[in-house]
Amino acid sequence: MKLFLTSAGLTTDTLRTAFRALLPSNPRVAFVPTAARLYQDSSWLEADIGNVRAAGVEVTLADISLAPKSEWQEVFHKADAICFGGGNTYFLLDWIRGCGLAETLPAFLESRVYMGISAGSMVAGPSVESNSPIFPEEDEGKIDDLRGLSLVPFAVVPHLNSAMFSKARHEHVQRFADSVQYPVYALDDQSAIEVSEGKTRVVSTGDYKAYNN
Repeated sequence: MKLFLTSAGLTTDTLRTAFRALLPSNPRVAFVPTAARLYQDSSWLEADIGNVRAAGVEVTLADISLAPKSEWQEVFHKADAICFGGGNTYFLLDWIRGCGLAETLPAFLESRVYMGISAGSMVAGPSVESNSPIFPEEDEGKIDDLRGLSLVPFAVVPHLNSAMFSKARHEHVQRFADSVQYPVYALDDQSAIEVSEGKTRVVSTGDYKAYNN
């Protein structure tokens, strides 16, 4: 299984190059914008999609909360990577479960790359319990079951040091990490984690920190 978990998407040439290296020639990416649906202003979404296209891939949107299951499954089957975009982490995770994707996603990922942007990276881990202490702005959509997809054995906390999120700081992430037993990676918006062939590495031209490793 190959994963490329980012804070804010493919914001730099370094990140685009690393992501592109995981894909075959003439790659196609299924982009899931579902997490952004909870917001009236999601103007940042177009920039995120544009940054993925800038990696030299063909992008097709597949909203699992709006499109029929047969439609988004067809897009996934034709894709070389599935990118879960940013937005509300709880909303995204709830829909991944509700549409039945949680059960079928591992089979898709046997031959496809999982890419995450912000919320899309957070749901890939063992839990999204870091969301409330670090991103209380999202609590309006909070769900009871905070278990993640467990595609990786660590949690990603995105947007480290971002002016948009006042608690996305080392001291708050450290406090959260001290309360759990699994590794936690805090990534700024120029950073990502690549998982490939059983190896995990950070790809970054910015700031990041690993906890509980």
